[in-house]
Amino acid sequence: MDWEMTLRNEREKGREEGRMEERVKTEEQQKRAEAAEERADAAEERIRRLEEQIALLEKGVH
Repeated sequence: MDWEMTLRNEREKGREEGRMEERVKTEEQQKRAEAAEERADAAEERIRRLEEQIALLEKGVH
């Protein structure tokens, strides 16, 4: 194998490693985004329940 072929192979190997790293990063970002969305949904639900409780309390006070 000559040096040009070796350089080509090393360059392709580097590119493949880069693609794999990007896939891993993308998957990690997707998981973080999904977790954040779940936390936001849970927070919205807690807010809705608190607003209902406040409304009931206000009705009782008036």
